[in-house]
Amino acid sequence: QNLWLKLLGSKVHFGAEVACMRDFRASTAHFLSIGNGAFLAGNPRFCNSELVQHDQAELTLRHSPIIIGDGAFVGFGAAILPGTTIEAGGAVADFALVGAKRSIKSGTTIIGVAGFSERVLSLRRDQNDDIPQSWRGQKLSLFTYQAILISMLAYAVTLEYYAFVSSVLLIKAAVIILPFSSLIAIFISLPLIRLFIGTIFAMIAVVHKRLILGKIKYMNGTTNGTAWKARSVGIAIWLVQFRLNLAADAWLEHLAYTEVFSIIWRAMGAVVGHSTRLGRIGPPDHDALRVGDRCYIEITSAIYSHDFVNGNLIFKCNTLGCDVSLLGPSAILPGTNFDNDIVVGPGSMTLGGAYSKPQNTPIHVKFGLYKGNPARICTQYEDRADADWRHDNDGVQ
Repeated sequence: QNLWLKLLGSKVHFGAEVACMRDFRASTAHFLSIGNGAFLAGNPRFCNSELVQHDQAELTLRHSPIIIGDGAFVGFGAAILPGTTIEAGGAVADFALVGAKRSIKSGTTIIGVAGFSERVLSLRRDQNDDIPQSWRGQKLSLFTYQAILISMLAYAVTLEYYAFVSSVLLIKAAVIILPFSSLIAIFISLPLIRLFIGTIFAMIAVVHKRLILGKIKYMNGTTNGTAWKARSVGIAIWLVQFRLNLAADAWLEHLAYTEVFSIIWRAMGAVVGHSTRLGRIGPPDHDALRVGDRCYIEITSAIYSHDFVNGNLIFKCNTLGCDVSLLGPSAILPGTNFDNDIVVGPGSMTLGGAYSKPQNTPIHVKFGLYKGNPARICTQYEDRADADWRHDNDGVQ
């Protein structure tokens, strides 16, 4: 990934950790700079171009650089507009939108909701620099880390290759055994083959989680948990586990919202209540997930228990009470604690903290950004993009 960006013209240090770059415009790649130790989660949007009109003149296309400093963090699906500088140690949360020509200072996190440039909140990150790490969490040399990561990714791709080969053999067997035309045989056998391959991937993902990744300990108040440097054995194993989970998600998508996904979550370490409907397996954070009875989590919703703090990947527990629903593309950030009967609407993002329901008052978090610690989300929000929202604790509205 780093080499590909460098060939396109970007200034990328080989010590940067760059995940999948979807929707990346190669024509403006030379306006992107990524420093040593920077951590880019999947699918960030870098927009280096903007249309500018001077007085009554015609519109002109102008390009501005985007600079990501050493050790900076850009979350999943974040959108960075032209002229933005993220200083060393700065961070942009998942799905956040950073306005044009902004400078994010070191030690500051920008948290926002994509599409709402006015609703941006700046928070100080945790200042715990002395988090103890196991041998898995120790920072490795660039060469050693890349060798381990490439080897483990090759092992994951090999598993996918053999799953593909087994599917071809099953199709051939179905064509030979079934006593009618090949087309009908393939039509009947394909759903069963997909279910078979998905089952294999789910079993591989669960075994990999239990035997290789192991149990993840989340931070609990002053109690330290799992902490991995961005270039460590733990990160490499975690990334491969993420890939296996995504593969199982893809093959078993037709079984979403069934008890099968609840069983997989429990096998990976999550606590899941009865009659809960889950739309995806998701990132390998299940040891830090507690989900109550009759919850509903859509396939486009995301629950993140992993956080990047001062160069360490750490985990914070997310707890969902009974009858909680996550709808549409919404995101739950680490350290969230939901009371019962809370609905999170499409386009919402909840910050870490406690959310309780006022007595006899329905709550619908809609198109907003919320934080509680502990907090009360007051009143019922209307189904409008400009619905009122407020923070009860520190006066932010």
